Amino acid sequence: MTNTPPDSNVIIGLVALELEYISKDDLITAFQLWAKDKNNNLGSILLEQKLLTEDSLGNIESEVAIRLENQSRCRAEPID
Repeated sequence: MTNTPPDSNVIIGLVALELEYISKDDLITAFQLWAKDKNNNLGSILLEQKLLTEDSLGNIESEVAIRLENQSRCRAEPID
C-alpha cells in the first residue's frame, strides 16, 4: 500500500474506526502524523504506531475495496 490515493487513506482511517480497530484519539493522532508526511500512507502509520496488525490492516483494506467497488457500481447504474 505504498502509493495510496489520499482519499483512500481517509477511508482506511474511518473504516478502522468504524470497525473498532482503533479509537477516535488513535485516528486523530494517525491523521496528524500523516498530515506531516503525505509520502507515508495511513495504513503504514497505524502499523508503525502498533495500532494495527498486518492482518487487521488487510481486513480493513479488503473492506475499503468492497465499499469503493460498491460505490463505483452504484455510480455506473442508470437511474430509471
